[in-house]
Formats: sequence, structure tokens, C-alpha cells
Amino acid sequence: MFFYRRAIVSRECRRSVETLASIANSTGWKSHSTLPKEARVVICGSGLFGNSVAYHLVQSGWSDIIVFEQESKFGKGTSMHGSGTLALLKPVQEKQIIAKSMELYKKLQAAGHDINYEECGSLYLAQNKERMVLLKRRVAMNQVQGLDCKILGPQELAECHPLLNTTDLEGGVLVSSDATADQTAVCDTLAKLAMAGGAKYVNNCAFVNLQVENGRVAAVDTTLGTIQCEFFVNCAGMWSWALGQVSHPKVRIPTHPVEQFYLKTQQLEKNFPTLLPTVRDYDSNIYIRKISSDNSFLMGCFEKVAKPIFTQGVPKRNWRESVQLDWDHCAPFLDSCLKRMPKLRESKLHSLGEV
Repeated sequence: MFFYRRAIVSRECRRSVETLASIANSTGWKSHSTLPKEARVVICGSGLFGNSVAYHLVQSGWSDIIVFEQESKFGKGTSMHGSGTLALLKPVQEKQIIAKSMELYKKLQAAGHDINYEECGSLYLAQNKERMVLLKRRVAMNQVQGLDCKILGPQELAECHPLLNTTDLEGGVLVSSDATADQTAVCDTLAKLAMAGGAKYVNNCAFVNLQVENGRVAAVDTTLGTIQCEFFVNCAGMWSWALGQVSHPKVRIPTHPVEQFYLKTQQLEKNFPTLLPTVRDYDSNIYIRKISSDNSFLMGCFEKVAKPIFTQGVPKRNWRESVQLDWDHCAPFLDSCLKRMPKLRESKLHSLGEV
């Protein structure tokens, strides 16, 4: 984020989700093919972050906002490849950010937006005493903040999830308010509400350079021309670092994309509850969630040191075609998932994806 300063806006300027929702439902998507000469705020990137910034600015009474996107369609970067899981058993500061997001998603769902927000809960597993101590400490820190979480033994964990193998577990924690949501639907909804509030979206427009005068942003050069602005927000995702490097002066942005794999199964021919808690096994670096609409499952991994991708630069166009799915790399994590839920061996893999 470049040269952003806090704005103090009166409550009267704020627009409700319900009001914007009614406008969004009547107007729908509307993109522009030309770039205006000036705007108060210019946002680069129409993924979840960019749309969220635009939405919250509109909610706070800001106007004259431009969001530009290098692709022909909006939100087609990495935002649509997330796992859709929302976990609250985190360090307090992280938990507060996630809780704010969940509060917003509840409002969006209540306003009639189908983002598939569901409080399915989560089970946090411990395979050893050290992990159990860590989880207990985290429970203690979060309980005083009002989070409802329960420490469970192996038998109680098995009762919470019919597929869970608990023979090697020391125990775990149940957080019933953890949730899942359709990240693509959230991204689209925030964009529609931002548009309904007056933000303008321009597609097929790529960043070229950032003009700075007296230490502050003055204008943004793009492939569709130059736009003067008071504020510029870099929400370019995995292109953020490259964007900072071509700015004058250069801006150091410490980010680089890495590979995070997930596998989807086909439906299991079993009768399960519609909602099952997401399983988070930190000792095996895996998570498993049930897709509520059917009996399929999503299995993912989170490595301590993930494999870098696009080490020679992130492609500006058709980046998905440059991704090489590495089955050998994710095979150990698949084995861990099948050990944690042996019944999944009865299902067929539907696809391998990358976050």
C-alpha cells in the first residue's frame, strides 16, 4: 500500500450493506474500457483485497474511486483459488482480523448474497504433548477474548467427526464458530457492492509506472493512459513485488508467490451430516474440509517452507497455463490426509489444484 492516510468519516456518511445490496441487485456488473484522467483513489487489482478496499471506502463515504485490472475479467487472480476456510484459534491480533471478516460475511449473507457462509466449526488436532500445550495456551488467550473453544480428548474428537482417525492423537480443540465461505462469491459480491456505491472498474488495464512528486503519489501510468490521484493502493497480489520494482522510486514489497496444493475428491456414497467441522492437523501440515453441498472433500497442505513459484517473474497474462501441477510434491501430504481420514481412500480424486 502506497502513501495511504487515515480518513475520519462521520457515521452519517456510512452506507449500510442492505442499501448497497439493493442497488447492486438492480445494477449488476458494469465495467469501463476507458480510464478517466483523475480520481481521488486508484486501486490496482480486482481480487479479494482490491474489492475489499473499494467496498470499505464506499462504506465509509468515500467517492471517486477507480479499480483497474490487467485481465479481461475481474477477480481472476489467486483470490478464486483459496480454500474458503476461516479459523479463529489464532494469535489474538490475527483472530481479530478474521473475526471482522466473518462479521462482514454474516451481514452479506443476511442481506441476500449467496456467499455460502456456514459455521461448520473446526477441530484443531495435537499428535503430541508439546502441540497440546501450545493449543491449550492459545485457548487460554482466546477464551478471555470471548471465543468459545473446548479442549477435547481423542474419544470426544471422534464423536465430533465420523471419519476422523484419532488413534495417534493426544487431544485437540473444538472451535464451533469457525466457518467456511465461497471465496469467489465473496470477491464478486464485494465488487458489486463497491460498484453500487460509486466505484468504477476498468478492465484490460495494466500498471506501468507510479509517478511521485515531493514524496507523495501524483499519478499512475497504465496501458490505457495516465490517471492523476491522491491515493494509490497496491492490491496486485502476486504481482505486487514487480509493481513496486518498476515504480519510481522503487518500493520494496516483501512478497513472493509459493505453491500451496489442495485436492478435491469425488462424492462419497455415504450419509454424512450436511456440515462437518474442518480438520486442522498442524503436526502433519494438513487440513480437510467437507464441501457442504455434497459428500466430497477438500484436502490441503500448508508447508513450513513452501516451494517458490514463478522465480523468473510472474506472467502478466495467462499465468495459470504456466503452473505445473506437481503430484510427487504433494504425495506425502495426501498420504497424511488419508491416514487422518482412512475412509477417503474409498473416494476418487476429482482434481489437483493450487492456491
